[in-house]
Amino acid sequence: MKPSRDMRTSPRSETAPGRGRVPAVVGRIIGGGNKMRIRISLMVPCALAALGMAMPTTASARMTCTDLAAWLADQEFISEISTVFSTTASPRCQLDFTYSSRGGSEHGYEEDENQRVRIRVGLPLNSLDGGSGGVEGAWNGRTQGLGGGACVGSLGGVTGATNAGYVGSSTDSGHVGGSCLFALQPDPNRLNVGRLNDFVVDSLAAQIDMSRKIAAAYYGADPAYNYWNGCSTGGRQGLALAQKHPELLDGWLVGAPAVNYGRFRLAQAWAALVTRDLTGGPISAGKRNAAQAAAIAACDANDGVVDGIVNDPRTCTFDASENICGMSNAPAAPNCLTPDEATAINAIWDGPRNKHGKKIFYGISRDASTGFVGGANPPATATSQIQWNHSDASFNWQALTAHTYDEEAELGSHTTGDIINTMDPKLDGVRNAGNKRILAWHGVADSLIPAENSLDYYIRVAAYFGNGTPDFSELHSWFRYFRAPGVGHCGGGNGPQGQNMFDIMVNWVENGVAPDSILASGGGRTRPLCPFPQTAIYDGVGDPNDASSFSCGGNLQTKEAVCYSVLTPYKEETADKTQAYGKYNAAACNPNSRVPLP
Repeated sequence: MKPSRDMRTSPRSETAPGRGRVPAVVGRIIGGGNKMRIRISLMVPCALAALGMAMPTTASARMTCTDLAAWLADQEFISEISTVFSTTASPRCQLDFTYSSRGGSEHGYEEDENQRVRIRVGLPLNSLDGGSGGVEGAWNGRTQGLGGGACVGSLGGVTGATNAGYVGSSTDSGHVGGSCLFALQPDPNRLNVGRLNDFVVDSLAAQIDMSRKIAAAYYGADPAYNYWNGCSTGGRQGLALAQKHPELLDGWLVGAPAVNYGRFRLAQAWAALVTRDLTGGPISAGKRNAAQAAAIAACDANDGVVDGIVNDPRTCTFDASENICGMSNAPAAPNCLTPDEATAINAIWDGPRNKHGKKIFYGISRDASTGFVGGANPPATATSQIQWNHSDASFNWQALTAHTYDEEAELGSHTTGDIINTMDPKLDGVRNAGNKRILAWHGVADSLIPAENSLDYYIRVAAYFGNGTPDFSELHSWFRYFRAPGVGHCGGGNGPQGQNMFDIMVNWVENGVAPDSILASGGGRTRPLCPFPQTAIYDGVGDPNDASSFSCGGNLQTKEAVCYSVLTPYKEETADKTQAYGKYNAAACNPNSRVPLP
């Protein structure tokens, strides 16, 4: 049951009970994408104590890395332990082990199959093992859960976290190998719901719970704060934990989250279906890239600055027919388009629609890289999703057409959607805690997971806490979402990249310093990223390559932008209707409507 408005707007404290404030965190991000590593410098323990931080209390219960492995072997549900102990490169005590708490068909596995979740926990050396400089040994008193990518299937590295003083953890998400077919049982053909539940959230809860327990055993004190850091699949994993197990974590950095999982994975097949049905096969890279360049050129100045970046692709209405051979502004052959190719590219930009013309999912934005949509076949994530929908690893995607896409989408929503989509907006466990924070971001030029996907989730949460109509002000004290124009999937692209976002999230949790903007840099320019629905506004006189010439303000949620993002309802993808959130509805989006949108 949804809590009352009074419950949801109760006073918030900026520090958790029993915790004091800690100094701001400083550092820099090294690398990008799913392999982002964070280097952070913290003030020394005595300075932390002077500021009142409730530091972990050193206790006689701490143990060496060797003893920790023996202790872990005695714990319930644990087996197959291996240990790494290093005092030189990336000093740490690292434990890899298997967690298994259930099994059998009653939990959705094969009859004789047990859960098998591999977990890695890396710990900065404690004082018994020679660590120093932290609150206990080299430890900063915190844990950092690290997300995986794609369909996971292997353990990720944790040294980026341990080098920064955090206990780092990762999981293979409950299966071995990167193939997404792990969720299918071949004989008889069916979904392996046990493995699927592990992949979606159960393995992650085990990962975080065990990392906290192992940290307490090794250092003799509970972690003061527990964080999540993930992008793409890792972003979806973070939101799954926020939705299902908010008690396990204090803060989440969520990048390009793969929520709406069934819809977005199926949508990756749209380009292959459209080009096959309309043009007989893929459109060349040269033609696709020329169309992308023409769209950017046409829409670049919409934000008042010509810089090769489209600030909000929802405002870009460039028509690929402008690139048809013989048109006045079309590129020269061989990169101009046939009429059928132009129709196909427009359909890819627009996204899949049903037979009534209602949008089912978002298209690839006009400014995004076209490489991902260039193949004759959909990516394995899409074809495996179709096979999940049919509970059949042999089902061939070629049996689908653009015309039957809506039926496939509705089938998926009814078969796997409730398990995999991670779209629950009821984040009351985060909101009502008073000391938990979510910092989410998405590159606007993401060609793998459209940025409108994460925006759709943010709108849903804003509608839930806004009593029906999205009210973003209800979220800003604990959940902020930043769009990064020109940035690709988890980084890259032409746009400046957000800096120090994990540090900023930690500072928000521990010091109550909410990010009113985030500095982005790259390509010879700096810009502010702004909490949605604000955007970076150019002052018209300063250096357009300097962030000081911009300020956060305005409202990206114009009527045109809102109406661009309206989809069919979940489990009604074939219906002649769209999802409504209060004033976000089909009547208000009618071109002749005078109903104002918030």
